[in-house]
Amino acid sequence: MSSGGVQVAVRVRPFNKREKSMNAKCCIRMKTPATWIRNPDNDQEKQFTFDYSYWSHSGYKEEDNGLLVATDDNYATQMGVYKDLGEAVLNNCFEGYNTSLFAYGQTGSGKSYSMVGYGPNKGIIPIVCENLFRRVDEGKQNPSVSYQVTVVMMEIYNEQLRDLLHPKVNKKGGLKIRSNKKIGVYIPGLKEEPVDSYEAIERKMQEGTANRTVASTKMNATSSRAHTIFGIMFTKITQDGEVKSESVSKVNLVDLAGSERAESTGATGDRLKEGCAINQSLSSLGNVISALADKAMGKKKVFVPYRNSVLTQMLQDALGGNSRTIMICALSPADVNYEETLSTLRYADRAKKIKNKVQKNENPTDRAIRLLKEENAKLKKLLEGKGMSLDDLKAAGDGGGGGGADPAEMKALKDKLKEMEDNQKMIDEMNKSWDEKLAEAEARGRAKAAEGGPSLASDASKLEIPYLINLHEDEAMTNTFIHKLKDGETKCGRKDSKEKQDIYFAGLGIKKEHCIFEYKDQHMHVTPLNNGKTFINGDKINEKTELHLGDRVVMGSNFFFIYMTPGEHKEVQFKTFKDAYDELMSKQSSNMSDKVSSEMSKLFGADEKAEAKRAELERKLQEMEEKFKAAQAENKRKLEAQAVKYSQMVASGEMSAEDAKRELSAEDKKMNADEAKANEEKKKVQREKKILMCRKKLEHTLDKLIPRIKEMNQVAQEMEKEVKFEVKLQQRTDNIQAILATDQADRLAVMDPVVIVKNKKSNSSYTWPKDKFEQRRYLILEQFQKFQEGELEPCTDADDPFWDPPEPKKIGRAIVFLKSLSHLVEIDHEGTKPFDLTDTRGKPVGGLHIRMLPSGIEDEEIDYLQDPQELVGMSFKIKVCIDSGVNIPEDACNFLHVSMLFQDQTFITPMVKERTTSPNFRYSTVLKFDDADDTLLKYFLKEVAVFELRGFPDGQTPVVEESEMVLKAKFEKARTAWKDDQDNKELHEEFKAAKKAYSAVKKKNQEKLAKMKIEAPPAEEKKAPAEEKKASAEEKKAPAEEK
Repeated sequence: MSSGGVQVAVRVRPFNKREKSMNAKCCIRMKTPATWIRNPDNDQEKQFTFDYSYWSHSGYKEEDNGLLVATDDNYATQMGVYKDLGEAVLNNCFEGYNTSLFAYGQTGSGKSYSMVGYGPNKGIIPIVCENLFRRVDEGKQNPSVSYQVTVVMMEIYNEQLRDLLHPKVNKKGGLKIRSNKKIGVYIPGLKEEPVDSYEAIERKMQEGTANRTVASTKMNATSSRAHTIFGIMFTKITQDGEVKSESVSKVNLVDLAGSERAESTGATGDRLKEGCAINQSLSSLGNVISALADKAMGKKKVFVPYRNSVLTQMLQDALGGNSRTIMICALSPADVNYEETLSTLRYADRAKKIKNKVQKNENPTDRAIRLLKEENAKLKKLLEGKGMSLDDLKAAGDGGGGGGADPAEMKALKDKLKEMEDNQKMIDEMNKSWDEKLAEAEARGRAKAAEGGPSLASDASKLEIPYLINLHEDEAMTNTFIHKLKDGETKCGRKDSKEKQDIYFAGLGIKKEHCIFEYKDQHMHVTPLNNGKTFINGDKINEKTELHLGDRVVMGSNFFFIYMTPGEHKEVQFKTFKDAYDELMSKQSSNMSDKVSSEMSKLFGADEKAEAKRAELERKLQEMEEKFKAAQAENKRKLEAQAVKYSQMVASGEMSAEDAKRELSAEDKKMNADEAKANEEKKKVQREKKILMCRKKLEHTLDKLIPRIKEMNQVAQEMEKEVKFEVKLQQRTDNIQAILATDQADRLAVMDPVVIVKNKKSNSSYTWPKDKFEQRRYLILEQFQKFQEGELEPCTDADDPFWDPPEPKKIGRAIVFLKSLSHLVEIDHEGTKPFDLTDTRGKPVGGLHIRMLPSGIEDEEIDYLQDPQELVGMSFKIKVCIDSGVNIPEDACNFLHVSMLFQDQTFITPMVKERTTSPNFRYSTVLKFDDADDTLLKYFLKEVAVFELRGFPDGQTPVVEESEMVLKAKFEKARTAWKDDQDNKELHEEFKAAKKAYSAVKKKNQEKLAKMKIEAPPAEEKKAPAEEKKASAEEKKAPAEEK
């Protein structure tokens, strides 16, 4: 057995349109294998070293066919990256080793370009597949060697695993992952597709991408939040006389979801955060990499949390297991993305420390079959020990009860039965011959073609009548599938329509009978039905409208297409998704965009020439910089010339040395004054530029946020939720600098868009930071999908992603200057005048009695410091006491509490339960400082502590039940942790406590929901007997797939 480290490469892409429009500067430089990143705030660089550093930012040109070719030796082409990384994957594969290749980075950093590529610029995956079969064809010349290749394609979204090549096998909640100490990790129900050529494997990749696109459009989920895994199982069979040997390699090519950093505010405080698993896989992957890096550095007793997410369970071999692993990290070059890029580089730096245990694989099939049979025999014996046969258990049905058995025990037994059935299916699949697998794959292909539905875009060349080809915000998912339009009428709508539809859509804004396409006499027309939203080139149509080649067709909110006619269209310039989307937005303006314009005007005033101003300021700054440098050089030259002249005059006796020194000093001061004046002018222009840059950044954020807010309003309307979402720009309150910022440029830099949620039913509103809104959006879209499929069940307020408990009102803020603490002098307002509380408009709203008391580490008295510099190196404590409040306004004096912001840490007092205008908090906390440094001293001398008072108006209460969804997530997390370390008593106690809490709330909610169901009116009127008979007869006539 040999060990090998994870091979790590980083690659930087060119600027994108957004970064160019923001006039971003490149903060990355490379000289392989080193990469440097420059902090735009102070120009300091950090250096990282990897196996490869690929420069793809500049030094290239685009050929007429779209191929990017190098014009500089430093530029890394797609083929160059493949030769370093992809060929290693192939070599490992043919040598019998497992291999994994990961692509990691923030959304839009170029992960998919490196992995998949676009157009003629093929990425690693297609080149690997192409060369795999080239080598196989060469190997077939040896009659004693044969090869078998099967592929799988999966997606992990919101902790749910989906088979992208066989969507019908996907179950509610996703495919389940099972693990066995002897067999390893396996996925019952996941089907491997046999392939015998590059064309076959390419088609499977296209099918998987098309299925992924259809599903993401339906959910309106972006690919940046999903992980895609393309797996290749490669078997090499060698026949040496009577001896037959097989080696099996597994290759995982993984395109990870975007690695966006969560803001310090935002989703971190969301009560439903643990119920939303959208970011769980990436955070778990980070924890696994950190744990493995610690292990590789020699740290003892390191627990590696593989089971905390679907992704880390799936890739356990790739991380610290039996696999040769490569990670390519994609970087944005722009200084505006500095923090995200630095985070990616640190992630990569940790990953390169991981050590894997690599060994050659013999064919595991026979061993796996034997072990699965043994597992089934054990499970069968377990059931027989309970006095039940398999037939008895199957006959017991879903109700649970068989022979008075405990329902929980029956459920556990049924789970065992399901496991046995899954095992038997895997045994049957493994026992099939290669020819049987190929024949079944061909049969599945023919059956799918007969079903209808979307077709692959590559099939468009065979068509003789017009069709629709998809557009998607992810470039890799654009032009992946087509909808064929029929000669005559093509009906489009939902599956729950009474009348059979030719093309089925399911998503936001789609009606049961949405529209009809009609092709007659070489002309295509589309007619909207039931006021179904249908747009042609951004214009909403209300009547029959003719279509022309290249028209953008939008149905509902998410379905974007280009109308195409058969034949060559080289002369036509087709639109991208962004073009079609911008076209739609510009023509379908809303009150929301007016609201945003209003918010922006409040900050900046109405300025339509902001972009031109920014460009002018940039030009002006450049000129000033050049003049400044030229003036500095000229002043230096003049000063040196004067010094030479005066020294000659001193030597000749024309001037005394003192006079010469005085004259030179006067000249120097004058020049310094001129330079200082020029520098002030430069700073003024830089501030103006910073303001415009802040505006641009906010506009880009709003460009992404507004459509999603609009989408949530449409979802709320369709689900009949009395909720409205709006956008507002708000200054951050998560750090001292943000609160105290007075300069306009500084205030704008800490300005963030937030989402205001107005609940009409409860007449309340909540403020959601951007990250919290994004997290809730995923939960809402999940609910909306269940709603459309008729599977949404009633839920309590605590589990409703549209709902939040009432928010406390911000009453006022007290600012406490800390200079006294630099001398270790106490701040004590007990019994004297309190610190004033003021609201956002500066109006007095009462006061707070606050004390800050320094002492020694052991609570001993501490001496006053004459010089604050003596504080550096000392260890001490500060006890902070929030004693009481006075003269608090009566409009929000319920459940009063104070939050303290100190060194960007927040401390919150318990709530005062009674209604009062003079609350007694009696709260204290101790801040301990070991070996104080200059940063702490500077904080005491120049910064403040902020105390904010909040409360609830009459009739509102903060009390809310904990969400069942959150408690379930906590319970499952505790159970997984305990299963991984069953000797740990603390983990067992945590598991029992989480189980008890979850069971109690679940039982309580079931009782509530039972009452809700009794009281709820019927969903629809009961059909008359004659109508029921007619509907039943129609159902019997309908084909099985329609049912």
